Amino acid sequence: MLIGGLNCAAPVRAEAPFRLPGTVRPQAYRIDLTIVPDRERFAGHVEIDVQLAASTEEIWLHGRELDIERVTVEPRDGPAFPVAYEQITRDGMSRLLLGRTLEAQRVTLRFDYTAPFSDSLNGLYKVRVGDDNYVFSQFESVDARKVIPSFDEPLFKTPFEVSVTTRAQDRVFGNMQAVETRELGDDMRQTRYAPTPPLPTYLLAFAVGPFDVVEWDAVAASPYRDTPVPLRGITVRGQGERMHFALQRTAPLVLRLEDYFATAYPFDKLDIVAVPDFAAGAMENAGLIMYREPLMLLDEASAVSQKRSYLRVHAHELAHQWFGNLVTMPWWDDLWLNEAFASWLQAKIADSVAPEYHFDRETQIGAIRAMTVDSLISTRRIRQPVNSTGDIEAAFDGITYRKGAGVLQMLEAYMGEDVFRAGLRDYMRRFAFGSATVYDLMDSLQRVAGEGLEIEAVFESFLFQPGVPYLAVTSRCDGETLHIDIEQARYLPLGSRGDAAQLWTVPVCLAWGAGDQRESACVLLAERHETYAFPVAERCPEWVMPNANGAAYLRWSVGKSDAEALAAVFGTQLNTAERVSFADSIVAGVRAGSVSIPEFLAQLPALAGAPEAEVLRQPLAVFRQMYHQLLTPELRPVAGRYAVATFGPLLARLNGGESSLSPADAASMRYRLTRLLAVDIGAPETVAMLTRIAHGYVGYPAGTAPDASRLDPDLLRPTLIAAARDGDTAFIAHLMQVFRESPDSRFRLAVMEALAFVTDPVIASTVREFALGPDVRGNELDRWLYWILNPGSHSVNWPWVREHLGEILAAGNATIGRKAPNSFGHGLCRAEDADALEQMFSPHLEAYPGAGIRLTQTLEHIALCAAFRARHAEAANAYFLARED
Repeated sequence: MLIGGLNCAAPVRAEAPFRLPGTVRPQAYRIDLTIVPDRERFAGHVEIDVQLAASTEEIWLHGRELDIERVTVEPRDGPAFPVAYEQITRDGMSRLLLGRTLEAQRVTLRFDYTAPFSDSLNGLYKVRVGDDNYVFSQFESVDARKVIPSFDEPLFKTPFEVSVTTRAQDRVFGNMQAVETRELGDDMRQTRYAPTPPLPTYLLAFAVGPFDVVEWDAVAASPYRDTPVPLRGITVRGQGERMHFALQRTAPLVLRLEDYFATAYPFDKLDIVAVPDFAAGAMENAGLIMYREPLMLLDEASAVSQKRSYLRVHAHELAHQWFGNLVTMPWWDDLWLNEAFASWLQAKIADSVAPEYHFDRETQIGAIRAMTVDSLISTRRIRQPVNSTGDIEAAFDGITYRKGAGVLQMLEAYMGEDVFRAGLRDYMRRFAFGSATVYDLMDSLQRVAGEGLEIEAVFESFLFQPGVPYLAVTSRCDGETLHIDIEQARYLPLGSRGDAAQLWTVPVCLAWGAGDQRESACVLLAERHETYAFPVAERCPEWVMPNANGAAYLRWSVGKSDAEALAAVFGTQLNTAERVSFADSIVAGVRAGSVSIPEFLAQLPALAGAPEAEVLRQPLAVFRQMYHQLLTPELRPVAGRYAVATFGPLLARLNGGESSLSPADAASMRYRLTRLLAVDIGAPETVAMLTRIAHGYVGYPAGTAPDASRLDPDLLRPTLIAAARDGDTAFIAHLMQVFRESPDSRFRLAVMEALAFVTDPVIASTVREFALGPDVRGNELDRWLYWILNPGSHSVNWPWVREHLGEILAAGNATIGRKAPNSFGHGLCRAEDADALEQMFSPHLEAYPGAGIRLTQTLEHIALCAAFRARHAEAANAYFLARED
C-alpha cells in the first residue's frame, strides 16, 4: 500500500535475493521500542526466535535505514556471540554474517539500534497538529523493516510480544490490549501489551501522542464469541467528540461480519484511529485500524457522500480483520485475496446496516471503473507475478480492488449466494491464523459446491489473464424458441494495439421479456462463439438484456434494433444494475468507435432521467472528455448551453427538493451536475451563486462572520472551486489563511483542490509556493497536485511542472512520487504531451517503485485519447455547429 522514498545509499549486490530464503523462519518476536514524538529518532531492542532448517553461515532478513549498534546470535546450546550486520539493497534486504557455521536448530537473534522517523508517510512518521507532535505507523507493504529488523514478508506469521516506552503524558497504542504499565522515572513510562496471535509484520501498528481517547460500549458477545470486544476511538487532541458517529455504527458492522463468516472477530480489542496525515485512505492493522480523519470525524449533519465514504471504508477495513488478518496471503501475488474480498464484502456488509445508501450497487460500479484500466494493453492481471518492490506497489490498484471484487460478485452469482458463503466459511476455518493461496480458496469453494460447477475454470480465466470480455449478442425468435448468438473477444478501445483474440470462461446470465413478462437463463460461455436456444413462454420477447442483474464482469454490444428495444424499456423493465449495464454499453461503444457522438448525445436525456445517480456517472465522463478534448473553443459555449438545457431542469428540481430520487441518489446527482455545470462548463449563474455561498462560508471579506447555513456539505468542493478559479488576490489569500487555521481535514482537502483551479498566473504562482510549504500536509499536497493540470489551469501550471518536477517530488512523499505520472498526465491528450511526460519522469522512476507502470499506463491513456479525438472530433464539432444560434 505504501512504499517509502529510497534515500539509503546502500549498494545493490548481485547476490542479494529479492525474496527471503525459506531456510530461516521466524517463530516469535519480542519488541521493545522507545518512541518520543518530540525527538527526531526512536530506539529499539528486538529479539527474534528463528528456526534454521539447514546449516548456514549467514542469515538473510530485512532492515532499512536502521543504525544497528549491536547484534548477537544465541544458539540452542551455547552462549550468544556478536555478528556483523549489513544492509545490502536499497529496499532493505540485509544479512547477518555469522563468522561460523550453525547447524539446523532454533536460535535467538538480538538487535539494539536507533533509526530516524520517516520523512514519508510510512514506517514510523511524525505529524504535528498545533503545538502537539504525534507518531503513527504505516507498514504495508514493505516498511516494517524501517522500524524493526524483521522477516518482512507476509508468509512469516508469528506471535509478537511488544512494549513501548514514551513520555508519561503521552498515550500509546498497539495491536493488543495493554497488560502492564511501569513508571521509569524521568517522566517516562513503559507499556507492555498482550502477545498477538500470529501476524505478518505489515500488520503491526503503533500510535503515540497526546490523544483524545473515546471509550465506547464494547461490541457485545455473539454466538461466535463469549466475551465482548472493547471498542475505542482515538483522535488528536480536541477531536474526540467528532468520533461518536463512527463509533456508534461500528458494532453492527462487526457483528454482521462475524455472522457472515461464522467466525469470531479475531483480536482482543478494536481501536479506530483518525490520523491527520495518512497516505492511504485507511489501513487494516490488526486491532488498531487507522483512517484519514475525514472518514472518521463526522456527524449527522455531515455530507451524504462523507457518510457513505465512512461506511464503505470502515466496512472494508473491518472485513480485512478476517480476509487478510485472520487468513493472510503468503506472497503479494495473492494480494487480491485481501483487497478484492474486502472490496466485495464492504458493499454487502455496509448495505446490510445502511440500505438507504445503496451500497448494493457499488461492486458493479467499481468493476466498470476498473474496465478503463483493464482495457489497456499495459494493464496487469489480477494475480500477477511479483518479482520486485515495484511489482508489489503496482498490485495496489483498481485491478486488484475493483476488478477483483467484480469477479467475486460474478462468481457468487454463478455459485449461488448460500453456496459461495459456505465455501468462504470453510476457507476461514481451515486457514485461520495461517496463510492461504488462491488454490486453497478454489479448493474450499469446490468442496462445498460439489460437481457441476467449473469454479477453477472461471477463476483462472479471470485471474490469470488481463482484459475485459466483450460479448456481441444477437437474438432471433421463431415463435416458440428464442435463439441467442454470443461471440466473445477482448474489449479494445479506439487506438489500442491489443489482440482481441482472447477467450474467457464466462458465466453469462441473460434476461428477456414481453409486456410485463420477464424470463432469464444462465449459461457458461467458454468458446469463441456459441448459440443458445430457450423456449419462450407465450410470445417472442420484445427485448433481450445480455447481462442480467449486471452481475458479470464483461461488456456487451447488440444490434441497432436490439439497442432500441432496450432503450424503450430502460425505465420500466430493466432493474438498477441493468440500467447501469446499459449505460456502460453505450460508453463502451463510444470508446470503441461503434457508437458515434451524435448517437451518444441522443441517449443522454434518457440516461439523466434514471432514478439512480450511478447510471449517469460514466456517460458524464464521456461528455466531459468531448467538451474539453474534442470541441473547438468556439463551440464549447454551444455545448455548454446544451448541457444547461439537458441537465439544468433536473438540477433545479434537486436544488428545490422536488426530485423523486432517494436522498442518497439526490445528493450524488446534485454533486455531479453541479460540478459539471460550475466547474467544467462554467455556467455563469451557477458559478455566481456558488461564489456567493463560498464567500459566506469562509467569512469573506475578512471580518465577516462565517455562514455555513447556505452550503450543502455535499457541494463543498465545487462551491470552493467556483469561487477560487477566478478569485482575486485578496480572496485567495483569505482562503489560504482560513486553511491554515482550520483543523477540519475535509475542508482543508477541499481548499487545496480549489486552489488547483486558480487561473490567474500571478496568483497561481503564489499558490504553488504555498502548496509546497510547511502548512500543507502530504495528503493535501497530493490532492492539489492531482488537479493542477485541469483544463482551466493547465496552461498556467504545465510549464512550471515540467521545469520543477524534481523540486515537486522532493517536497512530497513516496506515495506522491509513485502516483505523479498519473497525477500530471491524466488530462493530457496529445502525442507531444506524452513525449514530454516520458522525458520528465524517466530520470525519477527508479526512486519511486511502482511509478514505472503508472507512467506506462498514463502514456497509453494519452495515446488512446488521441485516437478518440481523431475518430470523434469532426462529428462532435459538426453536431454542435448545427446547434449554434
